Amino acid sequence: MAEPSLSQKMKAGIGGKEWRVYEITHTGEPTCTVAANLLDLDYIEAIIGEHAGVPVQAAPGSTLCGMTISISADHKNLVWVSTCACVQFVTVIGW
Repeated sequence: MAEPSLSQKMKAGIGGKEWRVYEITHTGEPTCTVAANLLDLDYIEAIIGEHAGVPVQAAPGSTLCGMTISISADHKNLVWVSTCACVQFVTVIGW
């Protein structure tokens, strides 16, 4: 399974939490996992995702712009289920 490429765009401490913004280039693998430590965090509390200007708050299996995208976090990993290769900006909040 190919790993996505990560490019950190912003790093800040706001409101007692660490905030990170990453540009993530997906390879088109149906499932992708990125560990919190690769995002310069120990714990993921929340995520905000965006793809091509469309907010990604999709339930698993939802269709946005003809693509199935689901993003979730289990406090130690970000996990995507996607049907295509894409570039996505993701804001990750944690510590």
